[in-house]
Amino acid sequence: MAISTECLVCGRSYNFSDGKAGSSFRCRDCGSVVEVPLASGRAMPPRSSSRPASRRNARKNKQVVLIVSLVAGFGLLIVLVGVGAIVGMSIAGGGRNADQGIAEGQPGPVDEGIAPADLSDEEKAARNRAYQANLERRRRAQGDQHQELLLSEFGEDKVVTVVFSGVVGDTADADRDLNREVFRAAYNIYKERKDEASQQTKKNKDAAAEKALQEHRKQWGKAGPGFVRFEYKVVHSDLPYPRVVNGGRKGNTFTYLVGPANNPREFAQQIGVGTVSEIKGREIHIEAQLPTPIPDPDVEELVLRYGSDRVVRVDVRDAEGSPGLVKLYLQHGTEARKNGDEKLSVVALKAHGGGRYEFFVGPVDNSQVFAESIRWATPEEVDAESRQVTIAAQLPDHLPTRAEIQAETQAQAA
Repeated sequence: MAISTECLVCGRSYNFSDGKAGSSFRCRDCGSVVEVPLASGRAMPPRSSSRPASRRNARKNKQVVLIVSLVAGFGLLIVLVGVGAIVGMSIAGGGRNADQGIAEGQPGPVDEGIAPADLSDEEKAARNRAYQANLERRRRAQGDQHQELLLSEFGEDKVVTVVFSGVVGDTADADRDLNREVFRAAYNIYKERKDEASQQTKKNKDAAAEKALQEHRKQWGKAGPGFVRFEYKVVHSDLPYPRVVNGGRKGNTFTYLVGPANNPREFAQQIGVGTVSEIKGREIHIEAQLPTPIPDPDVEELVLRYGSDRVVRVDVRDAEGSPGLVKLYLQHGTEARKNGDEKLSVVALKAHGGGRYEFFVGPVDNSQVFAESIRWATPEEVDAESRQVTIAAQLPDHLPTRAEIQAETQAQAA
């Protein structure tokens, strides 16, 4: 069974196997901690706090280990007898749950909120509504926590709220783009203050050095020590590194909190994705005007790094299999190739359904050579002018997991 969840900060969705329930990981888009929810009616397995004994202690206590093993075996026998009794009572009770081996309240929604096939359409819809409501509560709770941390870190007088209305286009792409623009505005102000402090420090240093040289000449003339000692004041910026918190969205309205920002009007002028309609206190309202299509920040960074003539868009067809494992294989299989001595980087890898995927890769000097170098695919079309490649995938029957790929990479390095 799979469990569906999503990042409460940027909204990216993930699917995990039932064995990942209760675990946590960092979002690949924004780096926030994402918790994998438990399936309904299941409890998180306790984490053991015991540590393995040292080898020396193990050798000294063989007899104790033997006794403990006997006791544990006897305890296991008692547990098995108890479980058998419980199972017997369940069978005797009869009913749909006993016949199908499913306890009431299980399992939770999977694969975008769709429950197992044994449930009716009404039950599936109810489970899905409960799942989405719980997800929204968790998103709001985490968002409130992030806002409290932001306010406590910078203070209410240094945090502004930015509200974008009239946002159109893909929700996830719009959120990433707006989040980046808000952060960029805060970073520009942060960098300006830092540069001003650095320039003032240099002025202080130059002035102190000139004053010391003049005093040296006045006292010693052309004679005296061959060096001059002086002190100057180092100036630091009063703005710490900025941070943005996603304040949630309602329909086509997106809200963000950002700090530090001393002057809301100065900050509003730094945001270039629309028209400022109102500034009320420390709240900025902007009519959004996003480009179509909304650019992917990872693709933009790749283009800035290598240049547009060295970045290729790849369309993949016939890539059948679990989307998570397919994406992992496509990325690893592509980045395993090289452009001369340069390593390749894959970004914006997306699944479009029906075995179709899309990603961008760079640096690539020759699109045709790149397409022919991919071992797991056959080139179908190469457009060197538009830097687009279409390939037909030929994936193996067994798609390796991340652990298997890491083990293979380590073996090759050894």
